[in-house]
Amino acid sequence: VVEKIVEDLKSGKKDHEDFWIRMGPRYVLIRYFAVRNSKGEYLGTLEVTQDIKPIQEITGEKRLLSE
Repeated sequence: VVEKIVEDLKSGKKDHEDFWIRMGPRYVLIRYFAVRNSKGEYLGTLEVTQDIKPIQEITGEKRLLSE
């Protein structure tokens, strides 16, 4: 799967791809981004993995900066 993602990012077919999976008690978001220079040439892939369980538990609103 990762090889196909990188192939699509390199070719310009996609600029990003997201997946989410459950890992035990955690719910994990995995994001892949194409990194390109100012000419649009592919430089590499950035992978970001985040436990999103705390995000799923958010209620209400937060409109101010934390102190």
